[in-house]
Amino acid sequence: MIRIKELLRISMGAFLVVSWVSGAKSSGLREALQDDSAEYILEGREEIEKDLGFYGEGKEDKRFTIFGEGNEIEAVAGGVRGIIVRQGEELNINDVEGIKGFARVLENSGSINIRNSKVNSGEIYNEGELNIEESKIEGRVVAGEGSKGRVNIVSGKADFGKTGRLIQKELRIEEGAELAIRAENLEIRDKTNNAVQNRGRVILGGGELRTRIEGGELRLNSGKIVTRADNLMAARIVNNSTLELSGGELRKDISGYGITNIHGDVVTGKNIKGRVNVASNGSLDIGSNEVTLGSAQVDGTIKMKIDDLSAGSDAYTGGKLKVTNHLDLNNASSKLQLTIDAGKLDKETKTGELQLIEAGTTDGEFAQTIANNRYTITFAGNGKYTVEYTQDARETVAEAGGSANNAAAAEAWDNVSGLSGAAEEVRQALNDLSQNDAQGYLKALKAVATTDSRKNLRVVKEVNNLIGNEIARRQEMQGRSSGDAMETTGGWMEVLGNYAKQDSTSDTTGFTGKTAGFALGLDGKVNEDTTVGLGYAFARTTVDADSGDTDVDGHTLFVYGKYQPSHAYVRGVASYGFADYTEKFNVAGVSAKADYDTDNIGLQAFAGYDMDNGFTPEAGFRYIRQMQDGYTDSLGQHVETDDVNLLTAVASVKYTKNYTVDNAVMTPKARFGLTYDLVSDNNPSDVNIGNVSYRIEGEHLERLGAEAGLGLEANVDNWTLSLGYDLGLRKDYQSHTGMMKLKYEF
Repeated sequence: MIRIKELLRISMGAFLVVSWVSGAKSSGLREALQDDSAEYILEGREEIEKDLGFYGEGKEDKRFTIFGEGNEIEAVAGGVRGIIVRQGEELNINDVEGIKGFARVLENSGSINIRNSKVNSGEIYNEGELNIEESKIEGRVVAGEGSKGRVNIVSGKADFGKTGRLIQKELRIEEGAELAIRAENLEIRDKTNNAVQNRGRVILGGGELRTRIEGGELRLNSGKIVTRADNLMAARIVNNSTLELSGGELRKDISGYGITNIHGDVVTGKNIKGRVNVASNGSLDIGSNEVTLGSAQVDGTIKMKIDDLSAGSDAYTGGKLKVTNHLDLNNASSKLQLTIDAGKLDKETKTGELQLIEAGTTDGEFAQTIANNRYTITFAGNGKYTVEYTQDARETVAEAGGSANNAAAAEAWDNVSGLSGAAEEVRQALNDLSQNDAQGYLKALKAVATTDSRKNLRVVKEVNNLIGNEIARRQEMQGRSSGDAMETTGGWMEVLGNYAKQDSTSDTTGFTGKTAGFALGLDGKVNEDTTVGLGYAFARTTVDADSGDTDVDGHTLFVYGKYQPSHAYVRGVASYGFADYTEKFNVAGVSAKADYDTDNIGLQAFAGYDMDNGFTPEAGFRYIRQMQDGYTDSLGQHVETDDVNLLTAVASVKYTKNYTVDNAVMTPKARFGLTYDLVSDNNPSDVNIGNVSYRIEGEHLERLGAEAGLGLEANVDNWTLSLGYDLGLRKDYQSHTGMMKLKYEF
């Protein structure tokens, strides 16, 4: 039976469709819905064979209330949708014992309030607002398309049991309300704030928690919960549950007497009341904080930091681990890793006995009492240790196989003071690495002294070579075999591409450079023996290195000419270039940036002889002078770089032969040459940071190199299409250049 009372206003044009209801007369229901207001009260169990549509298409908002009084609604036909609530509508479900059998129980774009009711199965598709009060949801609550939808736990307990899933963009739990759900069934899909906004209480069962719980109370009630520490703003672990932390930062205390297992690196300054197990693949980093644990089993690593200490004294400022009950240390695998702030002890001085660990009772000892690269830490018994400063930053670099540049940067950053922000983070990170990870220390030092790689000069060199090689190809057309093809003015344009790779060495950070751009020019004959031209080139280069990336936008203006009265000839190129550099680098996890400009002058001069058999021997010189502006990076390092000169001698032989195919002239080309750097400045840079400075000497490439090239040119009427490839090789360095040119002669 269905009773209709005056409670709900059904706007004109809105309708409720119940295709068939057991024990109800459809005609009576239709008559009732023609009233201006209505209330829908269930009496007994109702079975629905087809969709129960709830549509409001009138101009006014529509509200509809189902009073179940402990009764059930059940679909008896598979795939039946339940109730559809459109935007601007509101549906209240009160005291319904069960809604089940529907593939999609509720489809909501408006507002649904579920009070003291139960959804046994199926899916609630929510892209509106869903408010839950003292109800049980055993199906799925799923966010709408585009992760729309918000769920509010208003009051009482929203119990999702073992099977219920909650997948939403936004979830809020009001003060005094409670959400109970398995951790693995809770998911927030908001990319900007992947968190539950909790003012009440969240009770989690087992599984993996992939979302963050902010505020309120979090209780781990049963089973094993796996998550990152970042997801827990506060938690209580009851006796029969286990928290498995896979890493991250724990920002709030964990109460309760359950078990916390640590796998991965967990950072915290907070207390854990229950038992803590640090697995062999885990670490608990307490930094400079005093942290208390209920009891602990340590198979992995305990990390702490000392901010201040002095020779001969037991007093110190820094981390301290307290264990209220029992501490069990694995004699085979446990490790205590201690990091001491720089500049606190003089070389070869030693502290008194520092009480780093306090425990009710202790079994075992740390298997590794800190394999510190720069300090000798000695166990003095009963949780006490002495610290002796034995190795400075330069000695640490040398022992790890680093370069003189690494040592200079290490000494400066070890002695600098008065830093803040990112620069202070870098100082602390370098100090930590110097003591605990020598190879990581070298990598970070190469990153912080980025001018070490001389990649800027190599970018300029490759661009100038691109231009020079193209002009050489262009000028080959003025050879004796070309007839009078250049007697008129000609314009040309070329697409440029280059890939260069510098291998990492002990002295420098390796990198790869990718260049794309174009060159265009205009030239013509002054007389029968002489041709001159001018042009412009743009090149965009991306340099990828282990330490970071550099983006370069370069512009080059150039003039060129060739004089060839007979077989012998001379040719030359003069250029001026300027470029904007944006360098982004990472030092031990700290991001930094630098912006600066460079100018460069380039000269190329060659002499050669065109032989009748197609071979052309050629020799000459290439010169580059690079002038880099001083700059200050985002860490506060001010860098002044000396101008650098590079003079290279080149000797090569080329082969060119023409073939006529119909009305086209095909010209294959090949070239091989050797290069040798006669002058190669070391490109030194002076770096100032805070109250210290250091000098970086740029490394040299191997002076001897080899070049090779292949090309094909097709001439049809006034049009010329050219394809080319050049290879440059030196020890630990290679360059690959591709070229495509289209030319038209007027």
